[in-house]
Amino acid sequence: MDQMSRHLNEYSIRRNIVVKMALAGKYKEAYEEFYSLNRTIESFHNRLRDLANYNEKKAESINSENNKQYKMAIILFSPITILTILIGLTVTLNIAKPMKNLADNLNLLSEGDFTEDITDKYLNRSDEIGIVFTSLKKCIAI
Repeated sequence: MDQMSRHLNEYSIRRNIVVKMALAGKYKEAYEEFYSLNRTIESFHNRLRDLANYNEKKAESINSENNKQYKMAIILFSPITILTILIGLTVTLNIAKPMKNLADNLNLLSEGDFTEDITDKYLNRSDEIGIVFTSLKKCIAI
């Protein structure tokens, strides 16, 4: 970057000299200086191209690394996401089915039908659902 700044600064100074020579009527000297000035600007352009090429290669390298990390994240998080969904479905079904059965039993009770027996699989549960079904069975038995 410092070399580029120097080349650009040198070009600017020498261009002003060429303009002053031309305005002073020193056309031959102005032309020679202008011709020499072209080498300076070509060197500046070459440095710019080198910098652009470097930046392009660096960007490609970073993009490649980002793609690798993205693929790794997909590989890592896809199974976790699927597992989370499966656990969520299992928990939901484990709660929703007994609640539906409970609602059906309560509807029958509300209509005065005490003949329906409560499924033992819900009575044997050691969680809140099991407690509710046990209480419902006691209520029906009364």
